[in-house]
Amino acid sequence: MTTTENTTDTRFVTSADGTPIAYSVVGTGPALVLVDGALCSRAFGPLTPLAAHLAEHFTVHTYDRRGRNESGDAGDYDRTKETHDLAAVIEAAGGSAYVYGVSSGAVLVLRSVPAIPGIRAVAVYEAPVMVEGDGIPATYVPRLEALAAEGRNAEILELFNTEIIGMPAEFVEQMKAMPMWSLMEAGASTLVHDARVMGGCQQGAGLDPELIAALSETTVPVLVMDGGASPSSMRTGADAIAARLPHGFRRTLDGQTHEADPAAVSAALIASFTR
Repeated sequence: MTTTENTTDTRFVTSADGTPIAYSVVGTGPALVLVDGALCSRAFGPLTPLAAHLAEHFTVHTYDRRGRNESGDAGDYDRTKETHDLAAVIEAAGGSAYVYGVSSGAVLVLRSVPAIPGIRAVAVYEAPVMVEGDGIPATYVPRLEALAAEGRNAEILELFNTEIIGMPAEFVEQMKAMPMWSLMEAGASTLVHDARVMGGCQQGAGLDPELIAALSETTVPVLVMDGGASPSSMRTGADAIAARLPHGFRRTLDGQTHEADPAAVSAALIASFTR
């Protein structure tokens, strides 16, 4: 495993399969690694601003999940490769770190904890598991994979935003004129990665057995959070996760949605990881 640094703020660590993973570091204190959700990277999303809020307390590592922004993608995706990517960043951070994951990144973290001995403690926010109700359409993942195979990234974003996020089609059309659209479109095929990370956790039929096994094998403390202004499905999902953890703790951030205020999240992380 090797780590290199270029002339910008970007550093690179080599994952187990040889894929370069780009990351940045800010702050001082114990190491903390932040793991993004769908489509997001260091160039776009909530974790770079969150890192700034945490920098007085931690040495914060943010990274581009494989296939996004400056990180490579070796093909033949397997979600265990993303566990190896996280392990590589933790190794670059000194071999031991706190870890925070948001949305699908939360599920990635929860699946990965038993396989990475350097994780000191974990916090996750709004892992989008659906333990009751209808779940996502059964046709979603096959359609997503078909579009990705043909490189139809704009259509991937349309599918994701309408069927998973629930945006009206006319709003998605308006988004295409926004600067963030090109950033999302460039990494749209990684939504296939996220679908595989989620596995069977969005079918409305409880947590999938592999995630249950990972949760039961987790020996470190895990803070499981949701937002008080989010749909109730986020709360029931968080409750289901926490109930399976040997050392799980629950917290609801009052007034927050899936796009939580970095100040609110940072306060919760500081309280959890420095107590």
